[in-house]
Amino acid sequence: MAKISDVEHPISLGSPIRFQVWSRRGLVRPAWATLCGALAAGGLSGSVQPWLHLALLALLVDGIWGGLWSALIVTDWATPLRRWRDWQTGEPAHFLPYAAPDGPAGRLARTWGQLRCWWYETQFSTLEPTLSGLVLLLPLALVMAGVLGARPFMATLVALALLQFAFLQTGGAPRPLPWMQALFEIALPWVAGHALFGPPTAPSLLLALAFSVTYAGGLRLAGGKSGLIHWNLGQVTAAVVLVLWHAPLAAGITGLLCVVGAIPQPGLLDPAAEEIEACATHRFLRLAQFWLLVAMLVAAGSVVATGG
Repeated sequence: MAKISDVEHPISLGSPIRFQVWSRRGLVRPAWATLCGALAAGGLSGSVQPWLHLALLALLVDGIWGGLWSALIVTDWATPLRRWRDWQTGEPAHFLPYAAPDGPAGRLARTWGQLRCWWYETQFSTLEPTLSGLVLLLPLALVMAGVLGARPFMATLVALALLQFAFLQTGGAPRPLPWMQALFEIALPWVAGHALFGPPTAPSLLLALAFSVTYAGGLRLAGGKSGLIHWNLGQVTAAVVLVLWHAPLAAGITGLLCVVGAIPQPGLLDPAAEEIEACATHRFLRLAQFWLLVAMLVAAGSVVATGG
């Protein structure tokens, strides 16, 4: 999460795919969640191979998945697609010169001519770099996931399914989706990191979901909406999960980090001008996200210590 002025804005037509999920660079990245998932699996050791696999997976979830999200969810597809619904302009294509106008071939030639005219008239052709990136990133994501193994491949398929569902939810319009974004940036990378070294366990899955709730609250705060309840609830839930899995020390540290991160919160509740409130939110996220990073590592490490 980052300052308010850096929160994602709708990307205009023709913006290239960026290998990141948001248009700003925050500290909490999918790669960090991937590291926590791998730590929870207990798969990291002193040898080089696990770290190389983890680096490749971090590139996949932070770069390739992020590029796909940027191409489909952040890019404005709704405007040109809305115009296509009522589009009637365009001369029939001449690749079927003897086709009957009312026959299937004639209708195909007419539709193709309208499609070609719509493509250039709506400046949809400026999205060609984005489309080219999609064609590149989608098979690259599947190949990289396949190289890493069956479980990371399944996690990638789930990420692609979530991506399609998010696109259907927005209708191609670039608008924030904090909950889906949190699942995409935190929960799925965490699960993928754990799956790289073994089947995800119940405490690891619950922690991934808990920190996704916190992250969704942070995204809502960064977007100027109420999110403090979710920010705190996620971390409290993580502490409860650790208690239930017999890790009281880790639960205490996680709770303490939550309290330390909550110290600046009263400043967000003061009724003030919108600009001042935005600055206060930026200061809170900048300070509290560090404690969130530490809490994620502590919670992930405790899963291995408790045999979860």
